[in-house]
Amino acid sequence: MANTVRPCLTFKDGAEEAVKFYVSIFPNSKITNITRVENDGGPIPKGKLLNATFELDGMEFVAFDGGESFSFTEGISLLVNCKTQEEVDRYWSKLTADGGEEGPCGWLKDRFGVSWQIVPEYERDVEDEEAGHRDIGEGLQGRAGSVTDRPKLTLERTFEATPEEVWELWTTKDGIESWWGPEGFSVAVSALDLRPGGELRYAMSAVGADQVEYMKQAGMPLTSHHRVRYTQVEPPHRLVFMELADFIPGVEPYEVETAVELEQTGGSVHMVLTFEAMHDERWTELARMGREGELRRLAQVLAARE
Repeated sequence: MANTVRPCLTFKDGAEEAVKFYVSIFPNSKITNITRVENDGGPIPKGKLLNATFELDGMEFVAFDGGESFSFTEGISLLVNCKTQEEVDRYWSKLTADGGEEGPCGWLKDRFGVSWQIVPEYERDVEDEEAGHRDIGEGLQGRAGSVTDRPKLTLERTFEATPEEVWELWTTKDGIESWWGPEGFSVAVSALDLRPGGELRYAMSAVGADQVEYMKQAGMPLTSHHRVRYTQVEPPHRLVFMELADFIPGVEPYEVETAVELEQTGGSVHMVLTFEAMHDERWTELARMGREGELRRLAQVLAARE
């Protein structure tokens, strides 16, 4: 039985190429029908795609070419739930390839202009620490000694680098400016005092076209000023700081704790990034997705040094 409701994607041109591209990326996906123009003399040349029906992970879609009057916007996006970091990285890499655009907070556009949200799933049981929910670290969990009662989120990465190289990118002006902030944003450090009680001050600005539009629609300034207060500095293995969240419309400022732990493992360094949840689930999700984007940029900077 056909689905009662099916999304229909109308491309300017290249619908057939897009459909083949999409089904090559996702499991349980296939093209179920392609209808082509059979006769000459019409507005669409003979042999050209008339419409296509296809499935992505079992969900049915329709696609066709509509001409220059059609375009996609962020008002409609396709959301991909990922169970592992490997899935996040794979889908992100494939969908942004060959002319796609990276956006903030897990958003991207593929080369055909379709918007996607790549969203890691994470465990929401904050009391089940003994079950070991640190695999990929997408889980919320409590931790003894926390400054606040808000739960924690943990992300883990392994880099082909030394602890000293990663530490430098977390603790120097040039290092911070090279990767900090989500995709489409730039950071300018104005003050850095790396010691317990010392502060980092920086400005973060939206510079990508999509990010500028997103910030305007959210009613947020294109440039925001941030202040970090260091509480633990143990080079090159542990860094803990409190960041003031004073940029959220209608919410009283509050501090968010972040801890970075670096451990040498053979010729690589294993990094554990732990940070507090925000004041509600929506802002916690935005913060987590922003951190994911930051870590992709960090990995790119480290890879470029090889």
